[in-house]
Amino acid sequence: MPHFDPPFALLPTLTFALLLAAAMTGLYMRWRRVRPDRASLPPLLWRLTALGLLTLILLNPGVGGPSSQARIKPPFIALLDTSRSMTTDDAANSDSSAAATFNPAPKTTRWQAARRATLDNRTLRDGLESRFQVRWFGFDAGAQAATPDALRQMRAPNGSQTGIGEAITQAVALTTNASNPNPSADKDGPPSGGLLLVSDGRDNGAGFPLDAARLARARGLPVYTFCVGQARPGRDLRVIARRPQQFVALGQTIEIGAEIRDTGIPRTPVRVDLLREGRRVASRQIVAAPGIQDVAFPVVEPRKGFFRYAIACAVASGETDPANNRANVFLSVLDARIRVLLLEGQPSWDAKFLAQTLRADPTVTLDTIYQLTPAFPFALSGSPDAPTLRVPRTLDEMARYDVILLGRGVGTFFDAETTANLKRWVSERGGSLVFLRGRADDSATGLHELEPLNFGPQEVEATRLRLTEAGRSHPGFALGGAADAPTVVQKLPALVSATQVTGEKAFSVVLARAQGGTSDASAPEMALLAYQRYGQGKTLAVVGQGLWRWAFLPPELGQYSRVYAEFWTQTVRWLVSESDFLPGQNLALHTDRTSYSSKDTVNFLGYRRGPSASVPPIITLTLPDGGVETLASAPGAGAGRAADFTAAYRPTQAGEYVATVAPAEPSELSASSEASKPSPPKAAPDPASRSARRAAPALAVFTVFAGQEEDANRAADPALMRQIAATGGGQALTRAELDSLPEKLRAAEILRTQRQEARTLWDRGWALALLLGVLAAAWLYSVSFSRRAAFPDAFPDPARPNEPPPLTRR
Repeated sequence: MPHFDPPFALLPTLTFALLLAAAMTGLYMRWRRVRPDRASLPPLLWRLTALGLLTLILLNPGVGGPSSQARIKPPFIALLDTSRSMTTDDAANSDSSAAATFNPAPKTTRWQAARRATLDNRTLRDGLESRFQVRWFGFDAGAQAATPDALRQMRAPNGSQTGIGEAITQAVALTTNASNPNPSADKDGPPSGGLLLVSDGRDNGAGFPLDAARLARARGLPVYTFCVGQARPGRDLRVIARRPQQFVALGQTIEIGAEIRDTGIPRTPVRVDLLREGRRVASRQIVAAPGIQDVAFPVVEPRKGFFRYAIACAVASGETDPANNRANVFLSVLDARIRVLLLEGQPSWDAKFLAQTLRADPTVTLDTIYQLTPAFPFALSGSPDAPTLRVPRTLDEMARYDVILLGRGVGTFFDAETTANLKRWVSERGGSLVFLRGRADDSATGLHELEPLNFGPQEVEATRLRLTEAGRSHPGFALGGAADAPTVVQKLPALVSATQVTGEKAFSVVLARAQGGTSDASAPEMALLAYQRYGQGKTLAVVGQGLWRWAFLPPELGQYSRVYAEFWTQTVRWLVSESDFLPGQNLALHTDRTSYSSKDTVNFLGYRRGPSASVPPIITLTLPDGGVETLASAPGAGAGRAADFTAAYRPTQAGEYVATVAPAEPSELSASSEASKPSPPKAAPDPASRSARRAAPALAVFTVFAGQEEDANRAADPALMRQIAATGGGQALTRAELDSLPEKLRAAEILRTQRQEARTLWDRGWALALLLGVLAAAWLYSVSFSRRAAFPDAFPDPARPNEPPPLTRR
């Protein structure tokens, strides 16, 4: 469909063109009255034609745009809070535009107000459903897809927890997987869908709402919020640890971070302390303001052990609940190295430079196996304890490694059984798998399920990487120095080529993109670096080949010589630090939640690397009062996913609990598993058995509250809802603004589509040639006519062709 997008206003442009045309016509008419012998109509027509073309250029005509995607409705998510706090009957005259005061005579529950504003609002529903693929969700601790009718029939929500961060993350993942398997993230222009969050804003889940809002925005779904309920008078600061339990290597510097959530306290300076074993070791001054802000402290431990840290916020004036001003963090320092295996069937420069980098890292032990010929593999061990290597085939053999790198030609290493064991190693054992050259070989099609991206059959040219929002915050690109990571990456050499990427899987996170083998600047960029969670582990794909050029820089880029090494060492540490299993650990212990009430049941899920133990382990509980309890575990499954051992516990005290499981001794391993495991050479002691003796215990930390946290504080939090909307690229809506939401989203969709797909008509070679031809013809005709008028005797009369031209006097 043609349309116009002039750089100037349309009416002044047309008016100016008409005035010029009228002036040219007026001059011609006047010249015709004065010198009729010299006035000719064709020059005027040529000039008017050139003026029309110039006017058309100024109008900037285009084709394409909104109509090309009219048949595809973008996704839209409607999230309605169904937790128990929504039964509070204080929603009369609630308004999300400001923090309303407490109403002593409530008339409507929050759920009734939310239902009337959304489910019973035909204007809103019809406007959304006519333009978008609307998916409705109810949420408490997580998001559950539901129909509008099912939500309307719910009279009294009874969810025991409000997890806004978890709900947004789950709803976005389910929606992009179902209706948009190739979500467009990090593209210019306004997004094409949206997310509406309807809640009282009183979040008490384990997730982080602002991080979830950023994820939704990156997936092209800006977050709009509508807050119901009253913000009761109250002043409270709450500290929530981002990672209550962390594992690090000796001498490794990490950050211990927390969120400071402010309810009802105006801007006031407060002190935040970092405590180690109860003693203050660092402090920071912040300005408390309603909403959420992050605080973090760098920490490094020089010796192995278990350390108790805490982030504590000073009590503000008039604060009503100072008990939640502290969050504990349990730090385990391990002395085991990261075990990495590199497999490659066809040696390449990428694998060569990567192997050199990892061997130089003192925290990494690298084993490499190359299949130089079908009958001659070449192995190089990084540990003197195991000089002889072979390709791991069983799950137990793979479990000796934390990270496995797959290079080119890896299909020779994997048959159906080995591929199935590799998937189990990632999903059940928390392994990290890296595809160094993007897509696995065609002979290893079973590995395609593990890839975070969908690949095509072609190799395309790849330009320099462009970091996405997720890539800018990734540890692999924490390069330091004066220049930021996006600027540094743009200065580094481009990749040689890349496998064509045809789509991104629903749960993948793209860290870097590049123009995918085309000179068309309007073509969408394809992913070049992405990862995804796969069960308990992660898979990472480096699509392009030629990243080794970052390690071989010319002299003028010598200041960036450490970028390649920093990227790979930090990425490997990041993969391992977020795995359920960590270096030197044979066990992993988790709870199904991080916080409970005194009426809840704590479910433990345990996982084991390598062979199973003949007897399930004993779980030791350290109680808040310092007492100790033991809990017997049993083999089985829990929480809908396989586990090596499980246990259940009913807490009786409020406070912090620490659960530990000692690593199994070699004598406790089952005889059947030992019999099935290939025996290593006698001269090479089994490093897995040796690590089992020195491995740290598995830890799980959880908090028990005296009552249900959902009932402890039911005051609405409109400040948090506004912050979620601002972070998510949307808007906090009032009741009056809610009805106009479809039109706001539609305007953003049209603007985005025009920017991405509109094609300017005059920006073509033939248009330029036509314009130049018309102007040249007009000029030539004018010159020819002027010469005829000035020297009539020099040109013969076309009406008398046989008459010779008159003689001219010399």
